[in-house]
Amino acid sequence: MVAEVDGIEEVLLTIRNLSGEVVWGPKRLQTSVSAEDLRSMVADALDVSFHRVRLAGAELIDGQMSLKILGLSGEIQLQLILEDPSDIIRKVQAFIRCDDIEPGLTIEELKEVEQKYGFRFPPDVRDFLQVGLPLGCGWHDWRRLGKVTVSDEDTEDTVSQIQKLHCIPWRVRYSKDRQWDENESLAKAQDLASRVYPLIPLCQHRCIPSVPHECGLPILSMHGCYDNLCHSRNFWTWLEEAAKIPAGVIPQSWKDKTVPVYEVPFWQHWYDI
Repeated sequence: MVAEVDGIEEVLLTIRNLSGEVVWGPKRLQTSVSAEDLRSMVADALDVSFHRVRLAGAELIDGQMSLKILGLSGEIQLQLILEDPSDIIRKVQAFIRCDDIEPGLTIEELKEVEQKYGFRFPPDVRDFLQVGLPLGCGWHDWRRLGKVTVSDEDTEDTVSQIQKLHCIPWRVRYSKDRQWDENESLAKAQDLASRVYPLIPLCQHRCIPSVPHECGLPILSMHGCYDNLCHSRNFWTWLEEAAKIPAGVIPQSWKDKTVPVYEVPFWQHWYDI
């Protein structure tokens, strides 16, 4: 039996892991929701990368088809399968130009960095850094920088230096034809850029937004915050292009998940179209 609220069909979903524990739900969703949107909801709730989440009922729940078309109605229980991306990421990191790749960051080290700088790594970037930590050639030493003994005033704090020099607006208009909000001040723009929507330096001037907290965010090339470009559609397409990684190493589904730069809060107003 399909539940209806004000004429809208709904399904009551519960998702369990392989151990049988409930990890999501029970929650009512409209049957018009697509399988891909459901995967995104579960990934966000569990704070994991979208591409790691697989959902299965009688068959795999995936794609753009709605839950209704997939035959989900009434009360449904699905199984969560979390894929391990480590082997693929190691292959990706083998192509990266750097001096060395250290063991990946631990959960505790990630938390130290995020607490110090006031941002959260997007789930796909976090997966990457947990597998291996590239050093040299412009990559930032997050393990060392996460320690409280490294001051953000220190010139060796490469992350803070990039943020201050290249990721903070110094004029209220990005160009003569574009202004982020004609009713707001430069001080407000600088506060939002540094505290609310901070960019995360990845390698040299290549940065990724920290908001929204999801996979597929674009890579921005920041230069003094006056000559900013959308360098690549997402983290994985950037790595593939920059490191000249052969086609097929990075799964297409990882590259397909994107958040358009014009939908990124605040920074949609601060780049060259």
